[in-house]
Amino acid sequence: MSTKTSALPDVIDAFHEAKQCHSTPERFRWSHRFIYEAACKTGFTRLRNENSITVFPAFASHYQEILNSNQEKVNAHSNSMAEVSKLSSHLDIDPGLLYYLTKPKGSEMRKYLRTRSIETLASNDQYCWLPE
Repeated sequence: MSTKTSALPDVIDAFHEAKQCHSTPERFRWSHRFIYEAACKTGFTRLRNENSITVFPAFASHYQEILNSNQEKVNAHSNSMAEVSKLSSHLDIDPGLLYYLTKPKGSEMRKYLRTRSIETLASNDQYCWLPE
């Protein structure tokens, strides 16, 4: 799976981020939860203490395993972003106003963000139909 199209860091960048966690992992500012999960599976002690050449294969294996097991979610997000881009071009509105489409259907967050988008459009004297 290509991480370039899914906005996930590639394995090398993910590994470097995991190696930077010298503090409490729960408080570290992870760029993505998949990196945290791979670091947990690899072991923070190993990441801190072992030579990069030794520990990288284990981390890479765990990271790829996590990516593979979540590929459906990653693909769904990529497809949602493509849908947002296409629809924003069609409606001639800021794609940020359609970000709510990336949230699960029926979720409170999706409803909230859609309402905010409609309010933003109305305040700018722009009116258009936005999908549920």
